[in-house]
Order: sequence, then structure tokens, then C-alpha cells
Amino acid sequence: MAKEVDENGRVIVATVHKELAELRLEQILEYGPDPTMPESPGSMQAEIQPAA
Repeated sequence: MAKEVDENGRVIVATVHKELAELRLEQILEYGPDPTMPESPGSMQAEIQPAA
């Protein structure tokens, strides 16, 4: 996923029902800065979109 984000600026994390999507969104936002990257400013951004 990291490579796709680097190359395209975004990635689909999961295609799931709304409640699980909301949980995944919360987990991504609460993760915080990447501890392995000193220059990491904070959590990744995430949003929920309807499946196409």
C-alpha cells in the first residue's frame, strides 16, 4: 500500500460495510505519526467513499 500511495497519492484500504469502514477510518486517524520515520508529521489522512 505504501508504494501505491507514494506513486498515486491514494490507495483503497478496504471495501467493506459502512460500520467496518468507519472503524478502519478511526484506526487510521488514531495511529499517529509513524515511529520509524522521524519526519512523519502525523497520521495518514483517510476518508470513506461509496464503492464504485
